Amino acid sequence: MKQILITILLSLILLPSYATNIDVKKAGTTHQGGARMPSATKLTADYEYGILTLYVFQYVGSVQVIIYNNGNMPVASLTTTSPGSDTITMNIDYLSDGDYTLYIILGSAIYIGNFEI
Repeated sequence: MKQILITILLSLILLPSYATNIDVKKAGTTHQGGARMPSATKLTADYEYGILTLYVFQYVGSVQVIIYNNGNMPVASLTTTSPGSDTITMNIDYLSDGDYTLYIILGSAIYIGNFEI
């Protein structure tokens, strides 16, 4: 039994992951005078099998997600509320292959990332 459990755990660890990490950067990070204070809010995004997943840490408030196509037209959007730390999923499997820009708005902060389907 122990050997079977070890085999299962090793196979799960060694299985390849197909999630695409989206590099999300905060827009307008230039600072204009005064002491610079780092934000405690952390945000990451992944795309896998038609599902966009956002991980929001240490943020309470409205979360707005907008996806723009290569022609700078909005093709998907979602608005929700984060209670502090949250996982937000968005089904975008209807989007065609191509390049997209992801905008995530947390209060007055805007995060931007690019991804490809």
